[in-house]
Amino acid sequence: MARVRHIPGTHDMLLENPYVITRAEASPAFWAGCYPKDQPLRIEVGSGRGRFIYTAGKTCPEKNWLALDVVPEIIREAVESYSRRADWPENIRFMACDATELLRILPARSVERIYLHFSDPWPKKRHAKRRLTAPGFLAIYAALLQANGDLLFKTDHDDFYSYSLESFREAGWQIVSADRDIYRDLPADNIATEYERRYHRRQVPIGQIIATPPRD
Repeated sequence: MARVRHIPGTHDMLLENPYVITRAEASPAFWAGCYPKDQPLRIEVGSGRGRFIYTAGKTCPEKNWLALDVVPEIIREAVESYSRRADWPENIRFMACDATELLRILPARSVERIYLHFSDPWPKKRHAKRRLTAPGFLAIYAALLQANGDLLFKTDHDDFYSYSLESFREAGWQIVSADRDIYRDLPADNIATEYERRYHRRQVPIGQIIATPPRD
């Protein structure tokens, strides 16, 4: 992961923004009144600078959207870039947190879909447990997803794609679709992130996996 420059005042800015949820207030009981409408919740783990979540909120107003990133400065940049727009969707929230915290802040079986967009591949074997498709993280996602919920994973990293596909299968997830280059037959509902647009322009294949967790 590239180092992000610390920006003084970020903590206070995020505390004051009505679209940002803080660790202090987030708990499974908190979410009932968080959004203007009670709608299915979709979350993006590793939001980057907000293009996906902004576009998703606009094009799918019938869903609630939560963008998560471990780096507060990235959340700040996303909020500053998009919340000034007149058409800012009311169904979007941001939060700076680590994926390991998800079960502490969200109720079990509360999420309709989880998006993992271009997560850090952590290519060294000794760092494998840090990958967001490692078994420990898959267990967290499985606990969060509703009975009909699923996970959409994208990457430009071929080895990470292969690792993730095998990780899903070994954990008992059902592979709904798996494509090493979605731009050969791009889904009509695809929303490209900033990273995806950049690497597609460079003709780097974008892999995508959609999977559902095992259910009792």
